Amino acid sequence: MKTYLLNIPNELKNFCQKKDVVALLCSKSWEVFNDEGNKQILIFQKNGALLVSTNGDVINSTWQFISANKSIIISVEGKTTMLNPVFVDGVVLAMGKNGTQECLFMIDETRTDVMPNRTFGELEDYFIQKALENSPEYIAARQAQLQQEEMTRQARLRQEEKARQAKIAEQKKRIICEHQEEINAALLKRRNSRVNLIFILIAVFLITLALTFILPNPSTWRGLLIVICGVTGIILVGCLALLSEDVKPDIESEIVEKYLPK
Repeated sequence: MKTYLLNIPNELKNFCQKKDVVALLCSKSWEVFNDEGNKQILIFQKNGALLVSTNGDVINSTWQFISANKSIIISVEGKTTMLNPVFVDGVVLAMGKNGTQECLFMIDETRTDVMPNRTFGELEDYFIQKALENSPEYIAARQAQLQQEEMTRQARLRQEEKARQAKIAEQKKRIICEHQEEINAALLKRRNSRVNLIFILIAVFLITLALTFILPNPSTWRGLLIVICGVTGIILVGCLALLSEDVKPDIESEIVEKYLPK
């Protein structure tokens, strides 16, 4: 496993304090960065086993996490190395060789889009870009960009909703025009039913009123008829008020609801 001397910005090293490096080590298959053309894969297992594959040839090794100084001990073919996590973002993991300025760089094997050629220049550019993204200026600019994108999205949604409402309104107008005969028939039916109800109530009112004068006084039915007459009169007044009410909007709404596409 080859190590390299690369200056990693201090602000990037803070990433390690926010990451569970041990859990991350065991969750991925890591490709060791090298410029020798060899593909070396490290697979960390929770039981302390470490599989080291170099161009398909596998060596059974071990690893251990030392909590006292948060270091990783790797033992491969009798050679033991102490490494300290320097940088990790879930894609690239830099492990500093204890007592030196050199680092072992590992890349998530599945991320073939990151440093596809595995050159040292790509590695340097990666950390330069990460440092830029972590700068206050970049963060502020990115937040401003996200806010602008959100405002644009909200404006687009409002326009789409406005267009949708206009389309629905146009559909409602078309349905009302196309079903005008049905609307008129429903309107006539409802008005006739109210008129019939009013005639019935008038008849009941007049009959009970007449009976109250015809029946002898006192009579056991006289009080009941007076109550019925009063209640009928109240209902009759309410129905007369309803008769003057414009029910056309309600009927049009019912017809629109019936024929409007869901």
